[in-house]
Amino acid sequence: MKTLDVPLNILYSPTGPTMPALVDLGVRRISLGSLLYRRALGAAVETAALIRAGRSVEGPAPTYGEVQALVRPGSQRPDTFGRPW
Repeated sequence: MKTLDVPLNILYSPTGPTMPALVDLGVRRISLGSLLYRRALGAAVETAALIRAGRSVEGPAPTYGEVQALVRPGSQRPDTFGRPW
């Protein structure tokens, strides 16, 4: 079978095809599952380990205002700390 008559839903994997490749294949819905939670947890653990080791924390972090904008109904939501979706 080369085509499907129903929408194809996929669980995204960082080691799998890219988003554009999945779209080209006809995927209609790409789920992230627990990926965002696991990435956030990894970042939290890494940050705590750096601070405990007396090292500086590098990389972007949202401001309090940006965090509030993410949860404020009707607000302009940034994708990654200040850049629009």
